[in-house]
Amino acid sequence: MNAYKDTAKKYLVRFTKPTRKKLDLTQAKFAEKLRITSRSYGALERGEGGFSTPTLLLFLGLLSDDEILDIVRGFQKEIDWAEDRGEE
Repeated sequence: MNAYKDTAKKYLVRFTKPTRKKLDLTQAKFAEKLRITSRSYGALERGEGGFSTPTLLLFLGLLSDDEILDIVRGFQKEIDWAEDRGEE
């Protein structure tokens, strides 16, 4: 299961900056929306940190239903692909 955590962390970081840019927010303003510090958000955007459960839920709350579904289904495909290759 820890391998899934690492995969999830790497997968989700791909969506942080594009989402922030789409919403036309600075890192500081996006951090406020996620109820985390600017420093924590910067680390998250650089892939140096991961989403806590509350932060992930707040992040998903900023997305459309279709965007959420795309993220969830994309993660499932990534896990399936890794397992097929024997990586998980």
